[in-house]
Amino acid sequence: MLEVKCIGRVCVCVCVCVCVCACYTAVCLYEFELTCQTRSSSLGNVVDKRARGAAVARSIARVYLVGVCCCVFLPQVLKNVEDEHLNDSPGNPGLISPDKGDISRLLTVPFSGRIRGGMRPGKKIMVMGIVELEPDSFDVSLTCGRDSEKDGAPHDVALKLTARFADRQFLRSARISGKWTVEEASTDYFPFIADQPFRIEIHCEHQRFRIFVDGHQLFDFYHKVKCFSSIDAVQIQGDLHITKLG
Repeated sequence: MLEVKCIGRVCVCVCVCVCVCACYTAVCLYEFELTCQTRSSSLGNVVDKRARGAAVARSIARVYLVGVCCCVFLPQVLKNVEDEHLNDSPGNPGLISPDKGDISRLLTVPFSGRIRGGMRPGKKIMVMGIVELEPDSFDVSLTCGRDSEKDGAPHDVALKLTARFADRQFLRSARISGKWTVEEASTDYFPFIADQPFRIEIHCEHQRFRIFVDGHQLFDFYHKVKCFSSIDAVQIQGDLHITKLG
């Protein structure tokens, strides 16, 4: 139901912009033709160039203003639709920017949200949050077959990131056909601190995921799931508060 609602909003927005542009263009062309006809000289074939230039200038100005309005408002509408589409778990208040949102409205954990269109090379998933005061661990996972979970069927996990505070390990693994791969644990340092904010970025490339924390590249994880479009959900759980997803 949420997908239909989001697609409907995009279609309405695009149709409105197209109709407004078409109407303005028709009005401008009509005005230009009328001006040229009424400002003709006594010879009947020579058009007043100044009147013609003024009509052209007005036409260009109107079309430019419409274009500017579309460029300003349409991206914001599409962004809001994408945010709503990603964060579709029941009861969540919506995506919140840490510098604009109220701390009392942080996203709920555990969290499960859809990745619109699945993953693809060049796509990025961002998770911003705050570690709890006395954390044990937290997980961020990219999973496959989101709808199959409702039927109780096991789903593949393309990437599971686990921050474990007891031994200060940042682990990554995957689950294919019900079996977990060996956890990879090597990293230069442990980037998370209790009661402190963080930002995780997962960049999808052709051969691997590239993981950044607070702008620093930590490690790569080579793809175990080859069908990127099947990676269609983000799951987050553990000792953290989510402040923003993107």
